[in-house]
Amino acid sequence: MSSSKVTDPNPVPLPAPFSTIPRTPLLLGPSPIQPLPRITADLAKNNPHPLVTIYAKRDDLNSAYAYGGNKTRKLEYLLADAQAQGCTTLVSIGGVQSNHTRQVAAVAARSGLKARLVQEHWVDWTDPGYESTGNIQLSRLMGADVRLDPSGFGIEHKNTAQAVVEEAKADGEKPYYIPAAGGRDGGFL
Repeated sequence: MSSSKVTDPNPVPLPAPFSTIPRTPLLLGPSPIQPLPRITADLAKNNPHPLVTIYAKRDDLNSAYAYGGNKTRKLEYLLADAQAQGCTTLVSIGGVQSNHTRQVAAVAARSGLKARLVQEHWVDWTDPGYESTGNIQLSRLMGADVRLDPSGFGIEHKNTAQAVVEEAKADGEKPYYIPAAGGRDGGFL
């Protein structure tokens, strides 16, 4: 079994009408597909004729923005929409260690936009470094205005995020709200 990545360097373009939806390219290309020979071998050790080979889709390697991930693909469309509307600030919400909000911070920094993030306590974790290291630290290093909120898990539209949107407007910014995990029109592509 080869350890080289298996990916098509020339992905098939999207068909119409999807190909007509504006997007801002953020990806380096398709996500690499990496074979996992040790897991495959372990699963096959009791079967002399293994039926499957296990692979991992490496979305963490598909972009140069804060370690990639599947949310970057959504942000290509959301950023294009925000730019088309003349927005100056991306506002989003997620858990304290949210990969999504970390990527929003990276995309905003790369695009010359501000980022205002609401980070809620979606996980019951009391480690003293939880609110100051990892993804939340990276978001701050990328210039995001990070707000900690004690609210628990929930990806519905929240008053905490709406308050940040209104605050951005009051400060003369034009905010573009991105719900948790990028779940808004355009974010489902």
